[in-house]
Amino acid sequence: MRKILGILIAFGLTFTIMTPASAAAKQGIYQLDFIPLSTNLGEITLAEGEVKLMVSKLNNAYRAITNGKFGIELRSILPGVKTSDPMKSVTDMTKLLNPTLKVDTGYAGAILIGYMPRDTNVVFAGQAQGNQYVLLNFPINESFKTLMHEIGHNFGLAHAGTAVCSPTDAPSTCAAIEYGDYSDFMGNYVYGNPPGATVARTSAFNLDNLGVLDSSQITYVDTSTTLDLVPVYGTAPGIKLAYLPILGQRGYAIEYRPAIGDDLQLMATEVPVPGTNSYYPNQPSHGVQVRLLPSVAQSYKSAAPTITYSGFQDISKNSGFSGAMSNLLEKFDKGRQGMDPGESVKLFDGSIVTVLKAEANIGASISITRPLTTMTTQFAPNAVSARWDTSATDLTYEDTAMKIALIPPTSTSALPVIRVEYKLPETAIRLLSSELIVNGTSVLSANPSELIYNNAGAPLITPSAAFTYAPKSLGEYKVSIRVKDAAGVIVESPAIILKSKNPDLKDYTDLCLQKKGWPATCSAYPVFQFSFCDTFAQQSISLQTGKKYKLIREMKGVINPTACTDGKNIYFYDFVGNYPDPKLAKAVYKTSAKATKGRVPSEGFFTIVLKKGKR
Repeated sequence: MRKILGILIAFGLTFTIMTPASAAAKQGIYQLDFIPLSTNLGEITLAEGEVKLMVSKLNNAYRAITNGKFGIELRSILPGVKTSDPMKSVTDMTKLLNPTLKVDTGYAGAILIGYMPRDTNVVFAGQAQGNQYVLLNFPINESFKTLMHEIGHNFGLAHAGTAVCSPTDAPSTCAAIEYGDYSDFMGNYVYGNPPGATVARTSAFNLDNLGVLDSSQITYVDTSTTLDLVPVYGTAPGIKLAYLPILGQRGYAIEYRPAIGDDLQLMATEVPVPGTNSYYPNQPSHGVQVRLLPSVAQSYKSAAPTITYSGFQDISKNSGFSGAMSNLLEKFDKGRQGMDPGESVKLFDGSIVTVLKAEANIGASISITRPLTTMTTQFAPNAVSARWDTSATDLTYEDTAMKIALIPPTSTSALPVIRVEYKLPETAIRLLSSELIVNGTSVLSANPSELIYNNAGAPLITPSAAFTYAPKSLGEYKVSIRVKDAAGVIVESPAIILKSKNPDLKDYTDLCLQKKGWPATCSAYPVFQFSFCDTFAQQSISLQTGKKYKLIREMKGVINPTACTDGKNIYFYDFVGNYPDPKLAKAVYKTSAKATKGRVPSEGFFTIVLKKGKR
């Protein structure tokens, strides 16, 4: 009697951090460190030969599916660690080891894999955390698929599920299985389970998440069209992945996975284990595949079906995955994941995907009918903001809104830059372009990848973008954002006016002290001040009136060694007064001290000049 084998599932932790395609995992070779973790269940060791063989299989598999852009290399088998504490999750491992993983020069990253004695009370075969840690709860020589899956999490991939959606014009619900995708090792890729397995593959959507596909292999279907897809793992040039944008984000991903070559097993209903009388049950998963992508944009979330998950863990509590998974559309009544010629599927926005023909070695032709939409692309109120960069230390503003920047004429700093931030306008399909318009001229353009909510890997996209513009001169700048949507409609936001200028000239009246041999000093009218040192302890201050001088103040000097430093003129005088008459061009003051026996009288003249102007 043939034995049906059960499948122990590998999965990542609920808090595993996924990475969007705009920040895909760094390509290159990753170093693996293994560490045995002995527990109360027993001592455990790792045979170097088994580890090297497994790492070689992982390296070959990842290189095969990524065209050599990702590789894996064994760095070390670390000394084992023993613990009496339960090892129920990868968190327990990282708490025990408190590891600090360093990456050697020339490598893309490093991953630490803890290997524990088999614990049948722990539901997982492997578990990942972040981009550097894996806990393995399965024999090393049987863990090929498990490690492909967990390292996939380390590379930022989410689970690959399946969904059956209600066949209505506007489906409101989809029943999904968390690991239901039998064509993807991030789901339930049964062909990777047998001990001798060496092949493990993933979807074109996940290949895009890894940055493996180039722009010539990806297209966006904005309007109704007929499209040719080449096999995902074929060598022919052409489109391998088609995105259907809906409400500003990627709504669906379409690809062609024929059951040929290393994908031949995708049509099987069971996968035998060589040398045994046992097999793994398999669900056929091939043909034209349509995947519902995770919700990111709020408008998309409101329109998309509500997905109810079932599977090997409580996905309803696992928001880290339920919000990031792709779900391959499936018809349970056919027991099949994928479509053949003549079959079609209606999507929640009313789009219809029909398979026209398919030749396994060549590709598939599909028809995509997209519905007409009445939704208007428009900016929300206050969606665009523009301001002067406030990092300049000598920058001030004429207004409280800080739209008019004042630049001192003597400033040696670079002119301030304009910072423009904006929230992407809602649109029925997607935005094709976004430009910064300054005084009616396009000066900067956004990267197209910034204009669509990026749900590749995880919904970690901020629905906004930014421009920085550096004016070359002072002046007035009318700033706006101009976008073009997939229907060719151009929309421009209301202009925001920013100004930069030198401060306006203001009337001034200065009082400037003039005396031969003294530096010129000025103060604001009407107060003026002059100071001097003398040998006399008392001085008379007189103001010239006509040809005579009129006494206005008697002053006593103060001994001030700090101000009077020559050792002779030790008395310090500080005169403060008001300018006597604003009609005068100047006022002359005399300081004098009467002569005493044996001493020469002291006398000095100070001229205060009235100056007026603008500055």
